[in-house]
Amino acid sequence: MLPSRAGHPALLAETGPPPHPAPWHPSLGACSGVAAHAYPRRRVVRAGEVVEWRGQRARVRPRDADVAELVPLPGSPPLSAAFVRRCADTLVGRGFREIVTGALAPQEAHGFVDAGFERREHLCLLVHDLGVLAAVDDAHVELIRKPRRTERPAVLAVDALAFQPFWRIDDRGLDDAAAATPVSRFRVAGPPPRAGSVAGAPSEGRRAELAAYAISGRAGRRGYVQRLAVHPHHQRAGIGRALVLDGLHWMRRRRVELALVNTQVDNAPALGLYESLGFRPDSHGLDVFALRLQPPAPAAATGLL
Repeated sequence: MLPSRAGHPALLAETGPPPHPAPWHPSLGACSGVAAHAYPRRRVVRAGEVVEWRGQRARVRPRDADVAELVPLPGSPPLSAAFVRRCADTLVGRGFREIVTGALAPQEAHGFVDAGFERREHLCLLVHDLGVLAAVDDAHVELIRKPRRTERPAVLAVDALAFQPFWRIDDRGLDDAAAATPVSRFRVAGPPPRAGSVAGAPSEGRRAELAAYAISGRAGRRGYVQRLAVHPHHQRAGIGRALVLDGLHWMRRRRVELALVNTQVDNAPALGLYESLGFRPDSHGLDVFALRLQPPAPAAATGLL
C-alpha cells in the first residue's frame, strides 16, 4: 500500500525524496472565475504535485486519466473539509471523475468524510517494536540486492502480478512510494540479469526472473514497510519474509523505534507473514476513502475554459 502519515508514509536505493515541485493552491471552486484561468480542464497534474492552503499540505497525483489520489503530507495538520472541497473543485475542473485517498488514520479522515467522501476499504495496521528480530535466512541473503536501472519494468511487472488492479502502482507510483519518507531502501530478490538481456524477460526462465521487491522507509524514529510484492511463482518460498526482515534490520540499525505496515483485512497470507515476524495489529486500523466527482454542466464548463 502506498503510505499515509499515520499508516505507511502504499513506494532507489538509500536516498531522500526528489525535490518537491512548486506547490499549487486549491481554487475557490469549479464554477468560480478563479478556477477558469488557473486550472483549465484536462490539465495534467504532475506526479507528486504539492497542495498548500492555510497551513495544510497534501500531495496529489493522477492514478489514471479519470482518478486522482489526494494524500496528506507529513507535518500537516489534518485536512479540513474546506481544503478537501477546494481540491475537489480544482480536480473536477481538470477533468478528473474520482478522487481516492491514501490510507488514513481516524484523526485524518474527518475532513474527507465531512467533504462527502465515503470509505472504500478498511485496512489492518500492524506495528513492531523491533525488539526481537530473526536473522535473514542464509539461503536468501545473496538474492537480496539493489535493483538495476534496467530492472524497473520487471519490478512493475511483479507488482502487477502480485496485486489486484485497485492496489497496483505504475511507474509514477513507484517513485511516489520511494519518496513517501525522507529516507527509503529499495531492494529486489533474484539473480541479476545477464549482460545484454532484458530483466525479467520470459526467455531467461523462472530461475532468472525477478522474484520480489520491497521498499522500506523511515521518518524520524518510525519505520514503514511501504511496499512488498512477490511474484506468484515465488510466493510461499520465504522470499517475502527475507525482504521484510532485511528492511526491519535496516530500520533498527538506524535507531528506528517502531515499524508499521498495513494490508487488507482479508489478506490472510500477508497478515500471517507479518504476525509471524512479530507485528501486532493496531486497534484502530486505516481507511481508504473515495469521492465521485460530478462534471460541471455544459454552460459552467464553457465558462471555465
